[in-house]
Amino acid sequence: MAGEPGSQESREPQPVGRVQRWGSRIFRHLPLGRFSERFQLFGPVTPLVFDPSLPPEELGRQYRDQIIQLEVARYGIPTKVGQKKRKEGITKIFGQAVTRLFEPAYQVDVLRTHVLEDVTKYAREDSKQVKGMALAFIRQHSVSIEEIMEKTDPHDQLARAAFDAVREMLGGNEQQQSYALQVLQSHQDRIFGLLGNEVIANFFGCELAGVMESKNPVLVRSANQIIEAIIQGKFERGSKYQDFTNGSAFLGGLLYEYYKKAHRYGQDTLFPMLKEAGLDPLETVQKWQMGKHINSSNGAVAKNLPLLLELNREHPGSVGLLSQNYHLFNLGRYPKAVLEEMVQTHEDASLPAFYVIYPRSDDEIFGQFYNQKFVLDKLYTQLKGRVRIKIVEVETDKEIEEMLDSLKGRFGQGKAGILAGHGSKDAITFGKEGDGHQLTTQHFLSGNVDHGAGRALKEAFVPGATLALFSCSTGFDDPEGIARVIKETTGINTLGPDRPTSISNIEADVDDTGNVDLDVYYYKALTKKYS
Repeated sequence: MAGEPGSQESREPQPVGRVQRWGSRIFRHLPLGRFSERFQLFGPVTPLVFDPSLPPEELGRQYRDQIIQLEVARYGIPTKVGQKKRKEGITKIFGQAVTRLFEPAYQVDVLRTHVLEDVTKYAREDSKQVKGMALAFIRQHSVSIEEIMEKTDPHDQLARAAFDAVREMLGGNEQQQSYALQVLQSHQDRIFGLLGNEVIANFFGCELAGVMESKNPVLVRSANQIIEAIIQGKFERGSKYQDFTNGSAFLGGLLYEYYKKAHRYGQDTLFPMLKEAGLDPLETVQKWQMGKHINSSNGAVAKNLPLLLELNREHPGSVGLLSQNYHLFNLGRYPKAVLEEMVQTHEDASLPAFYVIYPRSDDEIFGQFYNQKFVLDKLYTQLKGRVRIKIVEVETDKEIEEMLDSLKGRFGQGKAGILAGHGSKDAITFGKEGDGHQLTTQHFLSGNVDHGAGRALKEAFVPGATLALFSCSTGFDDPEGIARVIKETTGINTLGPDRPTSISNIEADVDDTGNVDLDVYYYKALTKKYS
């Protein structure tokens, strides 16, 4: 019927008011004109309409298409006043729609998953009205959400959407926090499966850390009980829920320094683990923080602690050996098989060596060198049984000299190697910016190659060895480019990128004498070879 929601007539744009008439005139003459009409940027918002008789997947698509229209309409008016009015109208319609979608006629898993995911998204918005609508919806449908958490497979997308919705209430008022904690405690065994992945586990840790700062002792006690249960379940020997990866991400969330109580609890949990592994806890955390922020969802605790615990339990003393002899702390950057081989062959120099020098410092947001683990994995496969990889971490030019001299003294000159760090045309940085934390062209020019880090690099490799530079712009074709200078002053062949980039692939081949033919490839950059 004409004029009813969903009819062709009701979908036609109906400009109302000065702002909307102005917008229509502008967009009529732009390529976006039809687009604006399609999504009704300036017309009234059409209420959501659903057909519960449709197959589940089709019903899900119908829901998603209409939500996209609402999202576009919501941000379509180019004035603050217009946006606010549109947002209020859309919020009201969305609230009514999602409420209807939890009625018996719409009990379709794919649809309920979409609804819960969108409500959770709106619960994170800055707008108090939108956030309030979302949290009210979660509370209103708490019985249905709890049933989903209890009866649905914890690995199912719907169950995790329900869990995420309950988690969002931890950021609400005291009454909402109390409800959320009560639900989480009553479904404690289910939480271990619902954590899902590192990101969710980390967020959950942060959310509980926030509740720990409450002045309400009941809330603090409840949050503390859930934290203790997760820590015990994820880390204790023999626990059926043991999962170092998610447990470490959760623990990293507690270590957010803004939340003092949870931060202390997190340290009291983490430090004994590090001490048991033969590490100095404060030194280790300090070095981790140079590599990646300690509490981010992909942070240092989440990246390094799982492998650290695995190695220490499977090879007692191995973590301490790697830190003392190779200065390795950021274990999550490296393949487990390489680290195990380094431990097992620490006193064995029967095979040729391939030396890898990695920086202690890294990008604190992206953790670039954690993302290059696949390259070392492939390299290990290519060299296995013929050449052994030896990795060290360095922070200063003095540490480069110390570690390369140590490797050469224990295993002899390397057949090839990798030198990694944040690079420029004439320098590679390993620690903090500035003198002493870089290897520059000055370490090799004007006779400097005969002492210090330049000398150590020259003597650490056999004549004619190839050194791949995992460092931006180090292969730049310039008389004073560091890749060219290293070749000209040490005799070591070098490979490096001609611009800012990252490593994409590596190829290594070993001949009968143990010499390594090495090629590397970079993302959207040329590999410059100096030989």
